[in-house]
Amino acid sequence: MKGRLSVRTAGLLALLTVGALSCDGNPDLSRPGAMASAPSGQMPAGQNILLIVVDALRADRLGCYGYSRRPTSPAIDALAKESIVFDSFRAAAPWTAPAFGTILTGVLPDVHQAGPLHPAGEEDGVRIGPHTLFPIHKNVSTIAQLLPDHQTAAIVNNAYLHRRMGYARGFDLWNYQVAKVIRHRLADRVSSLSGMWLKRNGNRPFFLMVHYMDPHLAYNPPRKYHEAFLDRKPGRYRVPYLRSVRSQKPLGDRELPFMKSAYDGEIRFTDDEIGRLLRQMQGMKLLDNTWVVVTADHGEEHFDHGGFEHGHALTEEVVRVPLIIRAPGGRWGAGHRVSWSAGQADLVPTFLQWMGKETPDDLQGRSLVPLITGKEAAHRSTYSAHLIYGEQQESFFDGRYKLIRHKKDKKRARVFDLVNDPLEKLPLDSRSPAAVRLTAQLERFLKQQDALIRTVHGRNPPSDPSDTDPDGPVALPEDVQDSLRSLGYIE
Repeated sequence: MKGRLSVRTAGLLALLTVGALSCDGNPDLSRPGAMASAPSGQMPAGQNILLIVVDALRADRLGCYGYSRRPTSPAIDALAKESIVFDSFRAAAPWTAPAFGTILTGVLPDVHQAGPLHPAGEEDGVRIGPHTLFPIHKNVSTIAQLLPDHQTAAIVNNAYLHRRMGYARGFDLWNYQVAKVIRHRLADRVSSLSGMWLKRNGNRPFFLMVHYMDPHLAYNPPRKYHEAFLDRKPGRYRVPYLRSVRSQKPLGDRELPFMKSAYDGEIRFTDDEIGRLLRQMQGMKLLDNTWVVVTADHGEEHFDHGGFEHGHALTEEVVRVPLIIRAPGGRWGAGHRVSWSAGQADLVPTFLQWMGKETPDDLQGRSLVPLITGKEAAHRSTYSAHLIYGEQQESFFDGRYKLIRHKKDKKRARVFDLVNDPLEKLPLDSRSPAAVRLTAQLERFLKQQDALIRTVHGRNPPSDPSDTDPDGPVALPEDVQDSLRSLGYIE
Protein backbone atom coordinates (compact mmCIF):
# COMPACT_ATOMS: atom_id res chain seq x y z
CA MET A 1 0.00 0.00 0.00
CA LYS A 2 1.31 3.45 -0.88
CA GLY A 3 1.48 6.05 1.85
CA ARG A 4 2.31 9.71 2.38
CA LEU A 5 4.12 11.80 4.94
CA SER A 6 2.48 14.93 6.31
CA VAL A 7 4.16 16.31 9.41
CA ARG A 8 4.63 20.01 10.25
CA THR A 9 8.27 20.77 10.90
CA ALA A 10 8.37 24.46 10.02
CA GLY A 11 11.78 26.03 9.93
CA LEU A 12 13.65 22.74 9.69
CA LEU A 13 13.00 21.78 6.12
CA ALA A 14 14.74 23.71 3.37
CA LEU A 15 18.41 23.92 2.61
CA LEU A 16 19.83 27.34 3.40
CA THR A 17 19.29 29.83 0.59
CA VAL A 18 21.66 32.74 0.07
CA GLY A 19 21.21 35.88 -1.96
CA ALA A 20 22.17 36.19 -5.59
CA LEU A 21 25.92 36.52 -6.07
CA SER A 22 27.89 38.17 -8.81
CA CYS A 23 29.69 35.39 -10.63
CA ASP A 24 31.49 37.13 -13.49
CA GLY A 25 34.14 35.04 -15.12
CA ASN A 26 32.55 31.61 -15.00
CA PRO A 27 29.49 31.04 -17.20
CA ASP A 28 28.51 27.90 -15.29
CA LEU A 29 28.03 29.95 -12.14
CA SER A 30 26.63 33.14 -13.67
CA ARG A 31 23.13 34.52 -13.52
CA PRO A 32 20.63 32.54 -15.61
CA GLY A 33 19.71 33.49 -19.14
CA ALA A 34 22.82 32.57 -21.14
CA MET A 35 20.54 31.18 -23.83
CA ALA A 36 16.75 31.36 -24.03
CA SER A 37 14.94 33.46 -21.47
CA ALA A 38 12.97 31.91 -18.62
CA PRO A 39 9.74 30.26 -19.76
CA SER A 40 6.57 32.29 -19.59
CA GLY A 41 2.96 31.22 -19.75
CA GLN A 42 1.28 28.32 -18.07
CA MET A 43 3.40 25.31 -17.19
CA PRO A 44 2.42 22.20 -19.22
CA ALA A 45 0.17 19.72 -17.45
CA GLY A 46 1.89 16.47 -18.41
CA GLN A 47 0.82 13.53 -16.28
CA ASN A 48 3.87 11.30 -16.77
CA ILE A 49 7.48 11.43 -15.59
CA LEU A 50 10.43 9.64 -17.19
CA LEU A 51 13.47 9.90 -14.91
CA ILE A 52 16.72 8.79 -16.58
CA VAL A 53 19.66 8.36 -14.20
CA VAL A 54 23.05 7.60 -15.78
CA ASP A 55 25.47 6.08 -13.29
CA ALA A 56 28.82 7.87 -12.80
CA LEU A 57 28.19 10.50 -15.50
CA ARG A 58 30.27 13.68 -15.29
CA ALA A 59 28.41 16.78 -16.40
CA ASP A 60 31.47 18.14 -18.19
CA ARG A 61 31.65 15.15 -20.54
CA LEU A 62 28.44 16.08 -22.37
CA GLY A 63 28.34 18.36 -25.39
CA CYS A 64 25.55 20.46 -23.90
CA TYR A 65 27.86 21.16 -20.93
CA GLY A 66 30.76 22.28 -23.14
CA TYR A 67 32.58 19.04 -23.97
CA SER A 68 33.94 19.16 -27.51
CA ARG A 69 36.77 16.64 -27.66
CA ARG A 70 34.52 13.78 -28.72
CA PRO A 71 30.85 13.56 -29.78
CA THR A 72 29.75 11.75 -26.63
CA SER A 73 26.14 12.92 -26.43
CA PRO A 74 24.33 13.89 -29.64
CA ALA A 75 20.98 12.55 -28.39
CA ILE A 76 21.22 14.26 -25.00
CA ASP A 77 22.43 17.45 -26.69
CA ALA A 78 19.41 17.41 -29.00
CA LEU A 79 17.18 16.84 -25.97
CA ALA A 80 18.85 19.77 -24.21
CA LYS A 81 17.82 22.12 -27.02
CA GLU A 82 14.20 21.35 -26.12
CA SER A 83 14.86 21.45 -22.38
CA ILE A 84 15.80 23.48 -19.35
CA VAL A 85 19.44 22.81 -18.45
CA PHE A 86 20.79 23.32 -14.93
CA ASP A 87 24.45 24.29 -15.02
CA SER A 88 25.13 24.01 -11.27
CA PHE A 89 23.37 20.90 -10.01
CA ARG A 90 25.00 18.77 -7.32
CA ALA A 91 24.79 15.28 -5.89
CA ALA A 92 24.06 14.67 -2.23
CA ALA A 93 26.88 12.10 -2.05
CA PRO A 94 29.71 10.83 -4.27
CA TRP A 95 28.41 7.27 -4.69
CA THR A 96 25.25 5.43 -5.59
CA ALA A 97 23.53 4.30 -2.40
CA PRO A 98 23.14 7.65 -0.59
CA ALA A 99 22.66 9.65 -3.79
CA PHE A 100 19.81 7.45 -5.04
CA GLY A 101 18.20 7.65 -1.63
CA THR A 102 18.03 11.44 -1.99
CA ILE A 103 16.85 11.29 -5.62
CA LEU A 104 13.93 9.07 -4.53
CA THR A 105 12.96 10.74 -1.25
CA GLY A 106 13.72 14.48 -1.34
CA VAL A 107 15.78 14.34 1.86
CA LEU A 108 19.51 14.11 2.38
CA PRO A 109 21.34 10.90 3.35
CA ASP A 110 21.49 11.67 7.07
CA VAL A 111 17.70 11.77 7.05
CA HIS A 112 16.81 8.89 4.71
CA GLN A 113 19.73 6.84 6.14
CA ALA A 114 20.41 4.64 3.08
CA GLY A 115 24.06 4.88 2.21
CA PRO A 116 25.75 6.58 5.14
CA LEU A 117 28.12 4.11 6.73
CA HIS A 118 27.43 3.27 10.37
CA PRO A 119 29.79 1.63 12.85
CA ALA A 120 29.50 -2.12 12.58
CA GLY A 121 27.35 -3.56 15.35
CA GLU A 122 25.37 -6.29 13.69
CA GLU A 123 26.80 -9.45 12.22
CA ASP A 124 24.14 -9.71 9.50
CA GLY A 125 24.76 -6.25 8.09
CA VAL A 126 26.59 -5.49 4.89
CA ARG A 127 30.12 -4.77 6.02
CA ILE A 128 32.09 -2.08 4.19
CA GLY A 129 35.41 -1.89 5.99
CA PRO A 130 34.53 -1.24 9.65
CA HIS A 131 31.01 -0.06 8.80
CA THR A 132 27.49 -1.34 8.17
CA LEU A 133 24.88 -0.26 5.64
CA PHE A 134 21.23 0.52 6.48
CA PRO A 135 18.14 0.88 4.25
CA ILE A 136 15.94 3.94 3.76
CA HIS A 137 14.42 4.74 7.14
CA LYS A 138 10.94 3.29 7.63
CA ASN A 139 9.49 6.76 8.28
CA VAL A 140 10.73 8.22 4.99
CA SER A 141 8.58 7.86 1.88
CA THR A 142 9.78 7.36 -1.68
CA ILE A 143 8.43 9.22 -4.70
CA ALA A 144 6.44 6.10 -5.59
CA GLN A 145 4.57 6.31 -2.29
CA LEU A 146 3.94 10.00 -2.86
CA LEU A 147 2.31 9.33 -6.25
CA PRO A 148 -0.36 6.78 -5.28
CA ASP A 149 -2.41 7.44 -8.43
CA HIS A 150 0.48 6.68 -10.80
CA GLN A 151 1.85 3.46 -12.13
CA THR A 152 5.41 3.36 -10.84
CA ALA A 153 8.28 1.35 -12.21
CA ALA A 154 12.07 1.32 -12.11
CA ILE A 155 14.64 -0.56 -14.18
CA VAL A 156 17.89 -0.54 -12.19
CA ASN A 157 21.23 -2.30 -12.27
CA ASN A 158 23.67 -1.11 -9.62
CA ALA A 159 24.18 -3.73 -6.91
CA TYR A 160 23.32 -1.25 -4.16
CA LEU A 161 19.84 -0.67 -5.58
CA HIS A 162 18.54 -3.97 -4.22
CA ARG A 163 14.97 -3.74 -2.92
CA ARG A 164 16.12 -4.61 0.61
CA MET A 165 17.71 -1.16 0.70
CA GLY A 166 14.20 0.34 0.70
CA TYR A 167 14.41 2.06 -2.68
CA ALA A 168 11.65 -0.14 -4.11
CA ARG A 169 9.16 0.85 -1.43
CA GLY A 170 5.86 1.76 -3.08
CA PHE A 171 6.92 0.84 -6.63
CA ASP A 172 4.60 -1.39 -8.66
CA LEU A 173 7.64 -2.78 -10.48
CA TRP A 174 11.26 -2.77 -9.34
CA ASN A 175 13.13 -4.52 -12.17
CA TYR A 176 16.56 -5.14 -10.69
CA GLN A 177 19.54 -7.02 -12.02
CA VAL A 178 22.69 -7.24 -9.97
CA ALA A 179 25.73 -5.78 -11.72
CA LYS A 180 29.29 -7.01 -11.56
CA VAL A 181 32.31 -5.10 -12.67
CA ILE A 182 32.46 -6.72 -16.11
CA ARG A 183 28.98 -8.22 -16.47
CA HIS A 184 26.00 -5.93 -16.07
CA ARG A 185 22.81 -5.26 -17.99
CA LEU A 186 23.82 -3.08 -20.92
CA ALA A 187 22.17 0.09 -22.12
CA ASP A 188 20.51 -1.53 -25.14
CA ARG A 189 18.74 -4.07 -22.94
CA VAL A 190 17.69 -1.35 -20.48
CA SER A 191 16.15 0.73 -23.28
CA SER A 192 14.35 -2.31 -24.70
CA LEU A 193 12.87 -3.25 -21.32
CA SER A 194 11.80 0.35 -20.75
CA GLY A 195 10.11 0.50 -24.12
CA MET A 196 8.28 -2.77 -23.46
CA TRP A 197 6.98 -1.47 -20.13
CA LEU A 198 5.79 1.75 -21.75
CA LYS A 199 3.92 -0.14 -24.47
CA ARG A 200 1.99 -2.02 -21.79
CA ASN A 201 1.49 0.82 -19.33
CA GLY A 202 1.84 4.12 -21.14
CA ASN A 203 -1.92 4.62 -21.43
CA ARG A 204 -2.20 5.64 -17.75
CA PRO A 205 -0.24 8.20 -15.69
CA PHE A 206 3.19 6.78 -14.89
CA PHE A 207 6.47 7.42 -13.13
CA LEU A 208 9.27 5.43 -14.76
CA MET A 209 12.88 5.55 -13.58
CA VAL A 210 15.45 4.16 -16.00
CA HIS A 211 18.97 3.55 -14.71
CA TYR A 212 21.87 3.11 -17.13
CA MET A 213 24.97 1.53 -15.57
CA ASP A 214 27.39 1.70 -18.51
CA PRO A 215 29.64 4.71 -17.67
CA HIS A 216 30.46 3.02 -14.34
CA LEU A 217 33.58 0.90 -14.29
CA ALA A 218 34.77 -1.25 -16.00
CA TYR A 219 34.72 1.18 -18.98
CA ASN A 220 34.09 -1.62 -21.45
CA PRO A 221 31.96 -0.14 -24.26
CA PRO A 222 30.93 -2.20 -27.29
CA ARG A 223 33.82 -2.42 -29.70
CA LYS A 224 32.56 0.11 -32.24
CA TYR A 225 32.23 2.82 -29.60
CA HIS A 226 35.66 2.31 -28.17
CA GLU A 227 37.35 2.06 -31.54
CA ALA A 228 35.62 5.24 -32.70
CA PHE A 229 37.05 7.21 -29.76
CA LEU A 230 40.42 5.54 -29.17
CA ASP A 231 43.20 8.14 -29.41
CA ARG A 232 46.26 5.91 -29.26
CA LYS A 233 47.44 2.50 -28.13
CA PRO A 234 46.84 2.10 -24.43
CA GLY A 235 50.17 1.00 -23.02
CA ARG A 236 49.77 -1.29 -20.02
CA TYR A 237 45.96 -1.14 -19.80
CA ARG A 238 43.22 -2.74 -21.86
CA VAL A 239 39.45 -2.80 -21.77
CA PRO A 240 37.66 -3.73 -19.66
CA TYR A 241 39.31 -1.08 -17.55
CA LEU A 242 39.36 -2.71 -14.15
CA ARG A 243 39.31 -1.16 -10.70
CA SER A 244 42.86 -2.31 -10.10
CA VAL A 245 43.98 1.00 -11.54
CA ARG A 246 42.89 2.58 -8.23
CA SER A 247 46.19 1.45 -6.72
CA GLN A 248 48.27 2.76 -9.62
CA LYS A 249 50.10 6.05 -9.70
CA PRO A 250 48.61 8.78 -11.94
CA LEU A 251 48.59 7.53 -15.48
CA GLY A 252 51.03 8.60 -18.16
CA ASP A 253 50.40 10.27 -21.51
CA ARG A 254 49.46 6.93 -23.08
CA GLU A 255 47.23 5.39 -20.41
CA LEU A 256 45.18 8.42 -19.35
CA PRO A 257 43.83 9.24 -22.84
CA PHE A 258 43.00 5.57 -23.34
CA MET A 259 41.04 5.43 -20.08
CA LYS A 260 39.15 8.62 -20.92
CA SER A 261 38.33 7.37 -24.40
CA ALA A 262 36.87 4.16 -22.97
CA TYR A 263 34.73 6.19 -20.55
CA ASP A 264 33.58 8.46 -23.37
CA GLY A 265 32.68 5.41 -25.42
CA GLU A 266 30.43 4.20 -22.63
CA ILE A 267 28.71 7.58 -22.54
CA ARG A 268 28.14 7.54 -26.31
CA PHE A 269 26.72 4.01 -26.15
CA THR A 270 24.35 5.10 -23.40
CA ASP A 271 23.46 8.27 -25.29
CA ASP A 272 22.52 6.30 -28.39
CA GLU A 273 20.24 4.11 -26.29
CA ILE A 274 18.63 7.10 -24.58
CA GLY A 275 17.93 8.45 -28.05
CA ARG A 276 16.36 5.15 -29.07
CA LEU A 277 14.12 5.14 -26.00
CA LEU A 278 12.97 8.69 -26.70
CA ARG A 279 12.21 7.80 -30.32
CA GLN A 280 10.14 4.87 -29.09
CA MET A 281 8.22 7.23 -26.83
CA GLN A 282 7.69 9.64 -29.70
CA GLY A 283 6.30 6.79 -31.78
CA MET A 284 3.92 5.94 -28.93
CA LYS A 285 2.88 9.61 -28.75
CA LEU A 286 3.95 9.83 -25.11
CA LEU A 287 6.34 12.78 -25.19
CA ASP A 288 3.60 15.41 -25.37
CA ASN A 289 2.33 14.24 -21.97
CA THR A 290 5.63 13.35 -20.28
CA TRP A 291 8.23 15.27 -18.30
CA VAL A 292 11.66 13.87 -19.28
CA VAL A 293 14.49 14.29 -16.78
CA VAL A 294 18.11 13.26 -17.42
CA THR A 295 20.58 13.33 -14.54
CA ALA A 296 23.26 11.24 -12.78
CA ASP A 297 23.70 9.86 -9.29
CA HIS A 298 27.26 11.20 -9.11
CA GLY A 299 30.23 12.01 -11.32
CA GLU A 300 33.64 10.45 -11.78
CA GLU A 301 37.25 11.48 -11.17
CA HIS A 302 39.98 10.79 -13.69
CA PHE A 303 42.94 11.89 -11.59
CA ASP A 304 41.73 15.50 -11.65
CA HIS A 305 42.79 15.75 -8.01
CA GLY A 306 45.01 12.70 -7.81
CA GLY A 307 42.24 10.13 -7.39
CA PHE A 308 40.27 7.79 -9.59
CA GLU A 309 36.59 6.88 -9.92
CA HIS A 310 34.17 8.00 -7.17
CA GLY A 311 33.21 7.61 -3.52
CA HIS A 312 36.45 9.05 -2.17
CA ALA A 313 36.13 12.83 -2.62
CA LEU A 314 33.69 15.75 -2.87
CA THR A 315 35.43 17.67 -5.63
CA GLU A 316 33.44 19.05 -8.56
CA GLU A 317 34.10 16.27 -11.04
CA VAL A 318 32.47 13.85 -8.57
CA VAL A 319 29.54 15.88 -7.19
CA ARG A 320 28.56 18.16 -10.09
CA VAL A 321 26.09 16.25 -12.27
CA PRO A 322 23.89 17.10 -15.24
CA LEU A 323 20.23 17.99 -14.92
CA ILE A 324 18.21 18.33 -18.12
CA ILE A 325 14.42 18.76 -17.96
CA ARG A 326 12.22 18.57 -21.05
CA ALA A 327 8.68 19.74 -20.47
CA PRO A 328 5.82 17.91 -22.22
CA GLY A 329 5.84 18.92 -25.86
CA GLY A 330 9.41 20.24 -25.74
CA ARG A 331 8.52 23.93 -26.05
CA TRP A 332 8.04 25.35 -22.54
CA GLY A 333 11.48 26.52 -21.40
CA ALA A 334 13.27 25.08 -24.44
CA GLY A 335 16.89 26.22 -24.50
CA HIS A 336 16.77 27.97 -21.13
CA ARG A 337 19.77 27.49 -18.85
CA VAL A 338 19.53 27.90 -15.10
CA SER A 339 22.81 28.76 -13.40
CA TRP A 340 21.46 29.14 -9.89
CA SER A 341 22.72 26.17 -7.88
CA ALA A 342 20.41 23.39 -6.68
CA GLY A 343 20.68 19.79 -5.52
CA GLN A 344 19.22 16.30 -5.74
CA ALA A 345 16.86 16.81 -2.80
CA ASP A 346 14.96 19.28 -5.01
CA LEU A 347 13.86 16.61 -7.50
CA VAL A 348 11.00 14.98 -5.55
CA PRO A 349 9.29 18.31 -4.70
CA THR A 350 9.56 19.24 -8.38
CA PHE A 351 7.94 15.99 -9.48
CA LEU A 352 5.13 16.52 -7.00
CA GLN A 353 4.45 20.06 -8.23
CA TRP A 354 4.28 18.85 -11.82
CA MET A 355 1.70 16.27 -10.79
CA GLY A 356 -0.34 18.78 -8.76
CA LYS A 357 0.48 17.12 -5.44
CA GLU A 358 1.21 18.79 -2.13
CA THR A 359 4.77 18.50 -0.91
CA PRO A 360 5.15 16.87 2.52
CA ASP A 361 6.41 19.32 5.07
CA ASP A 362 9.38 17.22 6.09
CA LEU A 363 11.22 17.25 2.78
CA GLN A 364 14.49 19.14 2.65
CA GLY A 365 14.29 19.94 -1.04
CA ARG A 366 12.12 22.52 -2.77
CA SER A 367 10.59 22.54 -6.21
CA LEU A 368 12.86 23.71 -9.01
CA VAL A 369 9.98 25.41 -10.82
CA PRO A 370 10.60 28.87 -9.24
CA LEU A 371 14.22 28.73 -10.40
CA ILE A 372 13.09 27.75 -13.88
CA THR A 373 10.49 30.51 -14.20
CA GLY A 374 12.63 33.22 -12.63
CA LYS A 375 10.35 33.73 -9.62
CA GLU A 376 13.33 32.71 -7.50
CA ALA A 377 16.68 34.29 -8.37
CA ALA A 378 19.17 33.06 -5.82
CA HIS A 379 21.55 30.18 -5.33
CA ARG A 380 20.38 27.31 -3.16
CA SER A 381 23.07 26.09 -0.84
CA THR A 382 23.82 22.40 -1.22
CA TYR A 383 25.32 19.88 1.16
CA SER A 384 27.23 16.73 0.11
CA ALA A 385 28.75 14.08 2.34
CA HIS A 386 29.28 10.37 3.04
CA LEU A 387 32.32 8.91 1.36
CA ILE A 388 32.74 5.20 0.96
CA TYR A 389 36.55 5.33 1.03
CA GLY A 390 38.86 7.17 3.40
CA GLU A 391 38.08 9.59 6.21
CA GLN A 392 34.58 11.04 6.17
CA GLN A 393 34.23 14.54 4.73
CA GLU A 394 31.40 16.98 4.05
CA SER A 395 31.01 19.93 1.72
CA PHE A 396 28.81 23.01 1.65
CA PHE A 397 28.35 25.14 -1.47
CA ASP A 398 26.62 28.51 -1.56
CA GLY A 399 26.64 29.05 -5.30
CA ARG A 400 30.11 30.52 -5.48
CA TYR A 401 32.20 29.40 -2.52
CA LYS A 402 32.63 25.78 -1.51
CA LEU A 403 33.78 24.41 1.84
CA ILE A 404 35.17 20.88 2.13
CA ARG A 405 36.14 19.66 5.59
CA HIS A 406 36.83 16.48 7.52
CA LYS A 407 34.06 15.48 9.90
CA LYS A 408 36.27 14.33 12.76
CA ASP A 409 38.77 17.18 12.51
CA LYS A 410 36.83 20.24 11.41
CA LYS A 411 40.00 22.32 11.31
CA ARG A 412 41.07 20.30 8.29
CA ALA A 413 39.02 22.40 5.91
CA ARG A 414 39.46 24.00 2.50
CA VAL A 415 37.39 26.74 0.88
CA PHE A 416 37.40 27.39 -2.86
CA ASP A 417 36.09 30.27 -4.95
CA LEU A 418 34.63 28.37 -7.90
CA VAL A 419 34.32 31.53 -9.97
CA ASN A 420 38.03 32.31 -9.94
CA ASP A 421 39.19 28.75 -9.26
CA PRO A 422 36.72 26.33 -10.90
CA LEU A 423 39.24 23.46 -10.81
CA GLU A 424 39.60 23.69 -7.01
CA LYS A 425 43.37 24.09 -6.99
CA LEU A 426 43.80 27.25 -4.84
CA PRO A 427 42.16 27.05 -1.41
CA LEU A 428 41.43 30.35 0.31
CA ASP A 429 42.87 31.32 3.66
CA SER A 430 40.84 29.69 6.44
CA ARG A 431 40.43 33.14 8.01
CA SER A 432 38.97 34.69 4.87
CA PRO A 433 35.45 36.16 5.14
CA ALA A 434 34.08 33.51 2.79
CA ALA A 435 35.54 30.68 4.87
CA VAL A 436 34.21 32.10 8.13
CA ARG A 437 30.77 32.72 6.65
CA LEU A 438 30.48 29.26 5.05
CA THR A 439 31.55 27.54 8.26
CA ALA A 440 28.86 29.38 10.21
CA GLN A 441 26.22 28.57 7.58
CA LEU A 442 27.19 24.92 7.60
CA GLU A 443 26.89 24.70 11.37
CA ARG A 444 23.41 26.28 11.27
CA PHE A 445 22.36 23.88 8.55
CA LEU A 446 23.58 20.85 10.50
CA LYS A 447 21.63 21.95 13.57
CA GLN A 448 18.48 22.28 11.47
CA GLN A 449 19.07 18.89 9.91
CA ASP A 450 19.63 17.27 13.31
CA ALA A 451 16.26 18.61 14.45
CA LEU A 452 14.60 17.21 11.33
CA ILE A 453 16.23 13.82 11.90
CA ARG A 454 14.88 13.67 15.45
CA THR A 455 11.40 14.57 14.19
CA VAL A 456 11.29 12.08 11.31
CA HIS A 457 13.07 9.16 12.96
CA GLY A 458 11.30 9.64 16.27
CA ARG A 459 7.69 9.55 15.16
CA ASN A 460 5.60 6.40 15.09
CA PRO A 461 6.28 4.18 12.08
CA PRO A 462 3.66 3.92 9.31
CA SER A 463 0.81 1.48 9.84
CA ASP A 464 1.83 -0.64 6.86
CA PRO A 465 5.61 -1.15 7.16
CA SER A 466 7.12 -3.06 4.26
CA ASP A 467 8.38 -6.50 5.09
CA THR A 468 11.25 -5.88 2.65
CA ASP A 469 12.64 -3.03 4.78
CA PRO A 470 14.41 -4.44 7.85
CA ASP A 471 14.63 -2.25 10.93
CA GLY A 472 18.39 -2.48 11.18
CA PRO A 473 21.41 -3.37 9.05
CA VAL A 474 20.72 -4.73 5.59
CA ALA A 475 21.63 -8.33 4.85
CA LEU A 476 21.93 -8.37 1.07
CA PRO A 477 21.88 -11.71 -0.76
CA GLU A 478 25.23 -13.38 -1.30
CA ASP A 479 25.21 -12.77 -5.07
CA VAL A 480 24.78 -9.05 -4.41
CA GLN A 481 27.66 -9.06 -1.94
CA ASP A 482 29.75 -10.92 -4.53
CA SER A 483 28.91 -8.14 -6.96
CA LEU A 484 29.98 -5.48 -4.47
CA ARG A 485 33.26 -7.32 -4.01
CA SER A 486 33.81 -7.43 -7.76
CA LEU A 487 33.18 -3.70 -7.92
CA GLY A 488 35.69 -3.15 -5.13
CA TYR A 489 33.22 -1.81 -2.55
CA ILE A 490 33.69 -4.50 0.08
CA GLU A 491 36.45 -6.93 0.95
